[in-house]
Amino acid sequence: LVCGHSMGGMVALTLAAQGLINARIILIESFLTPPGPFFRNLLMPDCEPALKTRVTAMLEAEAKFHNPSLRAVLRGSDLTPLLERITVPVAALYGARGASLAAVAENLAWPDAVTPRVPVTVIPNSCHFPMLENPTDTAKAILSA
Repeated sequence: LVCGHSMGGMVALTLAAQGLINARIILIESFLTPPGPFFRNLLMPDCEPALKTRVTAMLEAEAKFHNPSLRAVLRGSDLTPLLERITVPVAALYGARGASLAAVAENLAWPDAVTPRVPVTVIPNSCHFPMLENPTDTAKAILSA
């Protein structure tokens, strides 16, 4: 089992398409196509202040390792063609952002061929960091994916 969060999921898909990963993949807040405004939030507005402080500090500490040109490439990437070369099961988890599974799926805007290939689980009370905002439901979703 390989779980990849955000860019980590994109890397896992790329490696699997190259035949370098032969294990089930779970994408956590990883985007096959560029995310729209619906997904451009890190934490729920009512998250614990201590969590917001921790995540903000972590992102600020990591910022020096993020190349702006890589970010631009990733934001414009369409990884859906990789799925044709991946033989292992792939599932995806996304924070609900206060919305329903249908709303999350609609905002993913995946091509029709992707939807049956990659089952989506929505984690309530969470955004980009479901493992921090709702660790219990995220763990259950990983174990059942």
